[in-house]
Amino acid sequence: MRRLLLFGLLIGFGAGRANGQWTTQTIALVKGWNAVYLNVSPESTCDQLFAGINVAAVYQHNPSLSAQYETSPAQPLQRAPEWLTWHNGGSNSLPPTLFSLQAGQAYLFSNDAPYTLVLTGRVETISRQWRPDDWHLTGFDVTPGAGVPFAQYFGTEMEHIAKLQRVDSDGVSRDIDSGTAIERDRAYWIKTKGKLDFDGPVSIEGGIWLTASDATATLTVSNRSTSASKTVTFTLTDSLLSSNAVPLMRWSDSEGVYLAVLPETPFSVKIAPSAAVKLVFMANATGLQAGQTCHSLLLVSGGGQSSTLPVTYVNTSFGADRSAWPYGLWVGEVSLTDVSFVGEQDSVMSAASQPLDVRLILHHSTNGELRLLSRVVGVLETNDLGSTYRLYTDENKLPDVTSSEVFRISSLAFGMMPPLNLSGSFLGSEPSVGSWTIDANDPLNPYRHVFNNDLQEAFSITNQVTFTWMDGTNAPLLSGTAWKPNGYCAGEYEQRISGVRHQEIRTRGMFRLEWISGTGTLE
Repeated sequence: MRRLLLFGLLIGFGAGRANGQWTTQTIALVKGWNAVYLNVSPESTCDQLFAGINVAAVYQHNPSLSAQYETSPAQPLQRAPEWLTWHNGGSNSLPPTLFSLQAGQAYLFSNDAPYTLVLTGRVETISRQWRPDDWHLTGFDVTPGAGVPFAQYFGTEMEHIAKLQRVDSDGVSRDIDSGTAIERDRAYWIKTKGKLDFDGPVSIEGGIWLTASDATATLTVSNRSTSASKTVTFTLTDSLLSSNAVPLMRWSDSEGVYLAVLPETPFSVKIAPSAAVKLVFMANATGLQAGQTCHSLLLVSGGGQSSTLPVTYVNTSFGADRSAWPYGLWVGEVSLTDVSFVGEQDSVMSAASQPLDVRLILHHSTNGELRLLSRVVGVLETNDLGSTYRLYTDENKLPDVTSSEVFRISSLAFGMMPPLNLSGSFLGSEPSVGSWTIDANDPLNPYRHVFNNDLQEAFSITNQVTFTWMDGTNAPLLSGTAWKPNGYCAGEYEQRISGVRHQEIRTRGMFRLEWISGTGTLE
């Protein structure tokens, strides 16, 4: 977790909510046990979904503990905390611990009779996390009826799968081989061997959220196969419950113009082995009313995989705080590789015995201010037009929200330093410089540290930082998000510390920052 604490803090954002993009999933349940993988997130609770139907119980694997089952994955440990459960009626004396269903999750259903379950819910973007050397109950977004076997789906990554099991209707989990065809809507027990980093033969990065301020969006589609080319097909479809489809357009390199993406009219791209293509989309806002919101779905299929992505266009900017690049929050690190001598040659810099990585947090406001931050808290705010993060540097100003709507990034290297204004221009030819002083009686002053408080006199400590910007900044095609930064900048960082010794201490190294939010103001 050395690079960015941000990623560790945001693991809970594995599935991003997509208001308005709805579809249905139909699952044929048999009498007995059913291992099911969901592609939608229903709004209704389990009590509402299963009222009056032949679903006796639902289990969700919650791998917080190492033990998962005694002899069979289909027979979970009774009332164990690694399973969330819902029971119909009085079949269990304990209160339920499973209250709703979510896309990208697998469940064990126990049925008293066959039943066709039709779920209406949101389409969500899923990020799968594989734990090394552990069991997983999961499913896959395969093309219906494609008959893709596990060996073909995973390719060379099969070497990181130790065992495959299928849950049959009698409740017994039976071993299956890699030649078994993957069924859509069905979940399987998979035990990993070592580290598995794979989410399908075709990898999709990015999303399609378009507004007047975020005019374009980019999807990066990668072929994970090292030996075979893949043809990936894209089909725009209507979103259930939405009367306004997105007037989507895609950039054509060959024609040098944006082409309309017509509903139910597929287009395809061929991707070479281990290669990737970038698709740039925009919306044609002609004829749309101000503030109008449009929703569609984009079906992406290739290599036996079939995924559905939400597509949104809002014909307005989301408030003054949703800003265009490069305004907003930048997070990264500097690798300090050089340090000054302390002695007669205090002006000479020398290579450190090993680099020291320090997290950096900068904010570039729409009013032109550039500030170095010691910490920042992002609070998700949602209205009818979408969602954005408000950024706070004073915890006393935080609104009362739940933890799932908040992220926090901090840098221990800067203590409790308030936001520090930097001179110069962001990404400009002139360096950005700022300084701050730790008062002699500050509890964070090393002279007043609990293990170094024997001095009769303390000294204030002054820090000066300098950011020298380099060419090669990557201007992204769409806003970064807190979990998918995509714009970056780099340069040289230098820090001068005076007051610790008679000579000034200097250190420097190269830094890289990533643009993670277009919120152009600090609260």
